[in-house]
Amino acid sequence: VSSAVPEGKGVSSSAAIEVATMSAIAAAH
Repeated sequence: VSSAVPEGKGVSSSAAIEVATMSAIAAAH
């Protein structure tokens, strides 16, 4: 997972990963 979010923004990157994961799951179904 590549992200433009710089280190130190752990919460934001985690949220982005969750959104990407949910989008991938939704696309898989």
